[in-house]
Amino acid sequence: MYFNRYEAKLAAKASMSQAQPSYMVVMVAYLLLTTGLTRFVMALIGTPWDNILIYLQQGYTAEAVFDYLILQQLDRVAIAGVAQFILGLFCTVVEFGLISYTLRLARNEGPGIANLFDGFAKAGRVIWMGILISLFVTLWAAILFVPAIGVMAAAVVTEEEMYLLLYFILFMGGFALAMVVSYRYYLSAYFLLDDPGCTARQAIRRSKGSMKGHKKEAFILDFSFFGWLLLVAAIQNVFMALGLGLAGVIAGTLAAGVLQLWLSPYILTTRANFYNYVVGLQGGPVRPAGGFAGPEYDYHSNDGPEPF
Repeated sequence: MYFNRYEAKLAAKASMSQAQPSYMVVMVAYLLLTTGLTRFVMALIGTPWDNILIYLQQGYTAEAVFDYLILQQLDRVAIAGVAQFILGLFCTVVEFGLISYTLRLARNEGPGIANLFDGFAKAGRVIWMGILISLFVTLWAAILFVPAIGVMAAAVVTEEEMYLLLYFILFMGGFALAMVVSYRYYLSAYFLLDDPGCTARQAIRRSKGSMKGHKKEAFILDFSFFGWLLLVAAIQNVFMALGLGLAGVIAGTLAAGVLQLWLSPYILTTRANFYNYVVGLQGGPVRPAGGFAGPEYDYHSNDGPEPF
């Protein structure tokens, strides 16, 4: 029995096509609450460090730039830093709300913009869960990253190319280890959503237990969207390569943004279907709760070869 990505993606598209209000409206609201609000607030406050590169390109020394933009404006730097930190926490909670929206969208429960605020009722747990996951992934990666730093230091001292090769191997190994470990926590947010009494640590533990034997499926699912992500990047680069100046940059950004408004909920709703599949194996619901994506879709399949 394996996860049928093709059927899960069909179900995601069916759920999105019937969403009321449109998922596009919800995504615009999400972007306004996160990217829009962040840029607006930071534009009002100002970030002194934004001009560091400009001054360096004009020939000023790093020490002079640091003294002028940072040391002489510590009050502005502190205010901007605190604002970015608070906005980052706010965006983390709203992002959790977007996951809530797409999970309910996958289950055909008629979600809307209000679901973007689902995380604020458990904001402490959402933030603590994110901190713990980041900490665990970092500690696992450090098993190879720390030796890599030592090898790089040896390479600088001895100028031996062999050390550079070893550094590259250790660094890439640490990156791969971090990726593998991160898939242990792939479903943590969903468990925190589905159980009102679940703590951050419990959600992480449940995800670790549920993802045993399913990490490869989750990785292939994510990789199957890689072509779409490349297309978003290519659209922006094509408009810039046309030499249209600012108009090209704006047009490329808008075109890629419109595609992203469809792609992000598509990916997240399909991931929600993956969660439904995993909990279905453990005795939970196999199919969405609503009717219109209905019994046509079966995420558990034993027929034929595993689809890519």
